[in-house]
Order: sequence, then structure tokens, then C-alpha cells
Amino acid sequence: MLGVSVDFPTTWACLGDIVFRLLRCEPVSRESWNSSFTDVYALCNSRPVSHAPILYSSTASLISSRVKEINMLLEDLSDSELLPAYVQHWEIFHRGLTYLDKLYRFVNQQYVKNLRPTEAEMCYSSILPMADRHTMEILEVGLANWKLYLIDSVKDRLSGCLMREVHNDRLGVVGQQNCISLAIDSFRRVGELRDTEKAGMDIYNRIFQDPLLETTRAFYTNWAFKRESELACAQYITE
Repeated sequence: MLGVSVDFPTTWACLGDIVFRLLRCEPVSRESWNSSFTDVYALCNSRPVSHAPILYSSTASLISSRVKEINMLLEDLSDSELLPAYVQHWEIFHRGLTYLDKLYRFVNQQYVKNLRPTEAEMCYSSILPMADRHTMEILEVGLANWKLYLIDSVKDRLSGCLMREVHNDRLGVVGQQNCISLAIDSFRRVGELRDTEKAGMDIYNRIFQDPLLETTRAFYTNWAFKRESELACAQYITE
């Protein structure tokens, strides 16, 4: 299929609305969804100049704006509201981002792929911020923004919420424990970034594992001290 001249502002007016809706998992008609694939293809193959670069940057801008918007919403919440809200926003954002990545498959394969650096270039660029090292696929753009503008912003509060729920679980208090695994999954997903294989593990360690080890040590030290004062030696050893 030969490329023809495509007016970017006109086409983006419709496609940009679809991107906006996908990032929020808002309803999109089947007709609009199907026609969006044609729009993406047409913009990338526009002649005499491809609109792939501006399509990519415009889409990345919408992704970044959405993540920053979510961060602002979370900042206004109390610590008791933060964890379930974080999980809810993450599930919606990641689901929508996955659909968006499918929609932009042609962009990923024909535009981004050609801009991928060589292994040598990746080595020399390792000192650069993640988002500056190379042009990322759309899914990666979303994950990188989620880490940069959201996780890095709420990591201390989020860690406190997770430790609170671990403590509640140990005490048999029903709370928001069902959110723990979902939050941890978001850390793992961020680790899917190609050039940051350890990113997910580093986030997991910093926000969850390291604090967990410390609180576990403190909890059982305190538990052992109390039981030692309450039980006879034989009972204490048995327990």
C-alpha cells in the first residue's frame, strides 16, 4: 500500500482522543478502534514526510500527562486511602497501556525498531537517565513514566502502607492485604523495561523487601521478648 499525504492535525484529533480514552480504559466503539489502526498506519506512511516522529512524541506526551495526573490524585489522598487507590489506578493504566501498545504495533516495529541502539551504544549510554537512552516502545514509555513520575514520587508512603498491611496481617486484622500482591506486581512490570532488567527488583527491594526484613526482625524480637517474660523456659522453647 503506497503512502499518501496525510494531514496530521486532522487525523490526530481523532486518534489522540482514542489514546486519551485507552489510557483511562474509557469506552471506545469497535468502529473507532478499527479505524485507529488505519490512522496509525497512514500517519507513519504519509508522503513525502512520515508523521511517525510527531505521532510518537504526541502519544508519549499524553502518556506522561496521564501518569502525572494520577500522581496528583494520589498526593491528595490520606495514607489509609493510598494503597487501594494506587492499585486501582495501576490496573486501569496498565490495561489501557497494553491496548495502546497493540494499537501502535506498527510504530513499534517500523519506527522504534529502526532507532534501537546497538549493544555497544547501550553500554556507553548506561550512565544516561532511562528515558534518554533510546526511543522506547509505547509499552516501555508508559512503564518508564510510571516509575519516573509516580513510583519515585510515592515510594516512601507506599512502602509505609505495605508494611502497615503486613503488620495487620500478622495481628489477624483484616485490612487491605489483598492490595499487597497487586502493588508488588506493578514493581515487577516496571522491570520489563529492556535496558533496566534490574529495575523491578531494585524497586521491589527498596519499597517492600528491605523494609519487610527490618519490620520482621523488630516484630519477632519484640514477640520473643514478651513471650520470654510470660512463659516458663520449657514452654518458651517449645513455642
